[in-house]
Amino acid sequence: SPDKDLSFSTLDNAPYMYKAVARDLAAFDTNALRSPSGWAGTAIYEAHVRGVTMTLPGLSDAERGTLAGLSSDQALAHIKAIGMTAIQLMPSHTFIHDHRLEKIGLRNYWGYNSLSYFTLMPSYVGPMGQVALKHFVEQAHDHGLEVLLDVVYNHTCETDQMGPTLCYRGLDNRAYYRLQSDSPRYYDDVTACGSTFNFEEDVVRQLTIDSLAYYHETFAVDGFRFDLAPAHGVDDRGRFSSTAPFFDALRAQPWSRDVKLIAEPWMPAPNGMCAGDFPFDWAEWNGGPKEKIRRYWSSGEGRAADIVDYMSGSPHVFATTERGPWASVNYASCHDGSILADALRFKQKHNHANGEDNRDGPDEDCRQNFGHEGFSPDPALEALRDRHHRNVIATVYLSLGSLMVLHGDEIGRTQKGNNNSYAQDNDISWMDWESLSNGRASDILTFTKTLAAIRKRTPLLQQTDYPLPGSDDGYHWFTPDGQALMSAADGYSGGAAMVTLRSSANHCLLILLNNEKQDTRFTLPSTPDEAPWSRAADTAAPTLSGGHKVQGATEHDLADQRLQIWEWTRA
Repeated sequence: SPDKDLSFSTLDNAPYMYKAVARDLAAFDTNALRSPSGWAGTAIYEAHVRGVTMTLPGLSDAERGTLAGLSSDQALAHIKAIGMTAIQLMPSHTFIHDHRLEKIGLRNYWGYNSLSYFTLMPSYVGPMGQVALKHFVEQAHDHGLEVLLDVVYNHTCETDQMGPTLCYRGLDNRAYYRLQSDSPRYYDDVTACGSTFNFEEDVVRQLTIDSLAYYHETFAVDGFRFDLAPAHGVDDRGRFSSTAPFFDALRAQPWSRDVKLIAEPWMPAPNGMCAGDFPFDWAEWNGGPKEKIRRYWSSGEGRAADIVDYMSGSPHVFATTERGPWASVNYASCHDGSILADALRFKQKHNHANGEDNRDGPDEDCRQNFGHEGFSPDPALEALRDRHHRNVIATVYLSLGSLMVLHGDEIGRTQKGNNNSYAQDNDISWMDWESLSNGRASDILTFTKTLAAIRKRTPLLQQTDYPLPGSDDGYHWFTPDGQALMSAADGYSGGAAMVTLRSSANHCLLILLNNEKQDTRFTLPSTPDEAPWSRAADTAAPTLSGGHKVQGATEHDLADQRLQIWEWTRA
C-alpha cells in the first residue's frame, strides 16, 4: 500500500536467496517418444502430483507425492481405464510457499506461484532429480497417455511491490513486469495476483518460449495449459487480442505445431471471460457450461434446451473462429471451485481451514445440498446425490469436444466442502484410494469406465469437425414424445428430452435425459434397420450388465432424475 516503506534496502540477503545449478540433460528422441495422437478423442486427466499419489496403494514412502509415484503402473492404468488420453499436471515448475501461509502452518499446495521456469519442484522429482520428468513421460507414453503441463507464466511469486525480490524484479523490474505508467513503483496488476509479466517485452516472450521449448524438446512434453491465458495477449492498455505478439512469436516456432496449446480463457476485468477469442490453433477450457450442467441436474428446474449447445460442442463459440469441437475442453469440475461430489452435498463453502475466515473461494458456485448440508445418514439422499454425480459425468462424456476430468471425480472424491483448497496439502485435497473399498466410490468408478468404453466406440465423439448442417450425422434432439427440435430456440421448456448421436450408417447412440421430479414417458425413435435398441448404461444402475433391449417406435417410461444410454450397431 502507498503508506508502506518502498525505499531501497541495502541489506545483504545473498545467504538466503534461491540458487540454481545448470545441468546438461540430454534430450529425448521426441519423434520416438511423443504420443502420435492429435486432438481426435482427446480426454485429459487434471492431476496433482501429490494429490493422486499420497495415499495410492503399493507405493513406497519415497515414491509418494512424486512423479515416480505417478509413473507407477497402478496410477497410469487407472487413468487409462477411465478413457483418458492425456495427463495434465497441475503446476510443477519450482514455486515457493507464501510467507503468509507458512506463518499459519499451511503451504502453497496448488503451485500457482512460480519462481523458476526451467526447473521442476524439488519435492515432486525426489531423489531422481529433474530426470524424473523424463521417466514419467516415458512411462505415460508407454501407456498411450500424453503429458501436458499446467504453466503459470502470467505472474510470478514475487507478487506486488511489497513482495520479495527473488529473481525477475532484481534483474529488470521495468522489463519483466507491467508497471503503472503514472507511478511505476506500483504494478499494473491485470491478473490480480500482485504482479503480471509484461508480454509486450521481447525478453518476457523469449523467456516463455524458451521454457516451453525446453520441456517439449528435452522432456518430450506433449502440450501446455496456460493459466490466466489472456494475460499473454494484453496490450499496453490491458486489452486482450488474439493477434498479440506472443501468439505470433509462439506460432513461429516449428515445434509449436507438434504440441497441444490450451487456454484458461479468463482473467479479471476489464477482459473477464475471453472464451472463443483465442487463435485458431488453441483449445480452451469451456468452463461456462459446467454450471448449466450442474444446475440442469441438481435444481430440477433446468431446461433441456439449456444444455443443447454445450453437448453439441458449443459451435456458437468455436465454429465462428473456424475451429472444430476439439477446441472445447469440456469438464464438470476442475481444481478451482467446488469439485463435483461437494457441489452435490454442500450448499455453503467450508473454507475455514484456509485461515481467511471463510472469505476466500467463490460464493456462487452452483452448489446444492438437497436439504442437508454435508454427508447424510439417509441412504436415499446419498443415492440421489450419487445418481446426479453420474448424471453430470455422463453428460460431459457424451458431449462433442475434448474431455477433462479432475482427479478423483471418477471415485467421488470430496474436499469436505472446501472450494478453494490451494493451501491444503492434506487429506482435504488428496485422493482417498481406500474409499474404493466401499460401494459408493466403486460404483462411480465402474460407471465412469462404462462411459469411457461407450465414448471410445462412438465415432462422433472422436471427430474433430462439426457435423455438416442438415447431415444425418450429428446430434439430433427430440421432445419425449418424439417431436424433433431444430435448436435450443424452438421454445421447448421441458426438462426431459432425447438426443441421438448418429455418426455413421452403422452406429447410433440414444440418450434419454429426465431431470424432472417425476417419471417421464418417451416414444423411442426407430433404428435404421428396425432392430431394437440395446441398453448401454443407466445412472440409476451403475453396475448394469448389458443385454436389455427395447424396440424402436415404442413407449418407454424413465424414472425421475435419471439418464439412460441406448445403443444401436448394425450387425
